Parts: sequence; structure tokens; C-alpha cells
Amino acid sequence: MTVIRKDILSYRYMKKIQWENGSNNLILKGEDFYISYNPQTGIDHTFFTDLGNMMGGDLKDGEETALCYDGRFDILEGDFREEYEEAFPGGLEACKRVFKKHEESNRSNWTT
Repeated sequence: MTVIRKDILSYRYMKKIQWENGSNNLILKGEDFYISYNPQTGIDHTFFTDLGNMMGGDLKDGEETALCYDGRFDILEGDFREEYEEAFPGGLEACKRVFKKHEESNRSNWTT
């Protein structure tokens, strides 16, 4: 099933921007990158997760939005789909600017 969040026309791709269903996330595919939205990270609270958090880690449940390219995962905690949709027609560099804009306050510890 394809999810269309709003009627945005990408002039670069000449089609409506569409999020596709992944296994537990939604994916917006670009030419050399993709954006992943996970509505619930569902971290398993095992002994090791809890131990990591007690030692200063910050592993959280909740939603996250990731910009994925060249083996990197720039992950923001929260739902940033609308901003990425607006940047998407500008390609990877425009999407990197969205990540940079929110990195200081919403960067996930899982960012590589």
C-alpha cells in the first residue's frame, strides 16, 4: 500500500511524492538516498539496554525520521516528514539541510 501524505509534485522526478510501506516504517525513495519514518522504534528493554541507559546512554522509544545515503543514517527523533517532503525535490543536499537544522536538538544517538 502506498501512502500519499499531500499532493506535492516533484519537478525533479515529475511524480507525486509518495511514501511506501516498509516492514515497520514508511520510505520515501530518492535517486541516491531515501528517507525513513518509523512511528515507533519499539526499543526492547533488555538488561543491556537498561544498563546502557544507566551508564549515560539515551536509548528511547518513539518516532524517528532518518535520512539514509552512502551507508550513513542521519536520524532525528520525531516526525520530520513534512520538512523532508518540502526539501525532497531539491535532492540530497536539500534534505541534508533539514537534518542539520534539527540536529542539535533532535539528533538520535543511533546516527552514524
